[in-house]
Amino acid sequence: EVVPQAPAATDATLVLCQADATAFYCTAHQREAFDAVVTCYFIDMPKCVTECLDMVDHVLRPGGVWVNLGPLHYSMADDAGPELSYTEVLQYLQMRGYEVLSDVLKEVTYSRDQGSVMYREQYIVAWSALRKP
Repeated sequence: EVVPQAPAATDATLVLCQADATAFYCTAHQREAFDAVVTCYFIDMPKCVTECLDMVDHVLRPGGVWVNLGPLHYSMADDAGPELSYTEVLQYLQMRGYEVLSDVLKEVTYSRDQGSVMYREQYIVAWSALRKP
């Protein structure tokens, strides 16, 4: 397990941190700290997708933009939270005061044999959303 640590003070505008993002970013210090948030293959990783959505809402400033790309495969843990459909995720964002600027649901085929009779359908979801001021 990686214990999150605050990045060194620099003039950098990009922060990469391998850790539990909800534990690191859901602090008073990180509240409304970013003008933009990009999540890539991320929102389905925590045990509860709503915790991830709330975490991004916590760190994004009003008027900020959230861009997401990735699947909704969700955790298989016994204590996992609700598994929201893509439509429900977008509704949750709108309920939290976001304007969805664009959204795409696309089937991907990179992880399966095209000629196989049995395969698992996989989809990537992408959106950009503005946190209303």
